[in-house]
Amino acid sequence: MDPNDALDVVGDIDATGCIQTDDSGTIGGTCLSDRRYKKHIETLAGQLNKILSLNPVSFDWKDPNLHGGNSKDIELIAQEVELVLPEMVKTGSDGYKSSI
Repeated sequence: MDPNDALDVVGDIDATGCIQTDDSGTIGGTCLSDRRYKKHIETLAGQLNKILSLNPVSFDWKDPNLHGGNSKDIELIAQEVELVLPEMVKTGSDGYKSSI
């Protein structure tokens, strides 16, 4: 089979970490968050009020093929997170935002 993209895979992919599109959001895998992967951890003071102002939402993806094929999801909206914690949001080259 001739490849149509920079990477074509036939079969399963086993990845450690996240698989992302242009750093605009996770599309597969598991983002590592376990304490055992980290060092030099520092608590950020005065963040509780900011965190409490965040608005978790339940929603359906417009394209059911996004985000691993799950049509229903629970997340934060990156544009809302950016207003409260801008350091927690990345903007891809395409303008799409993701919470990190």
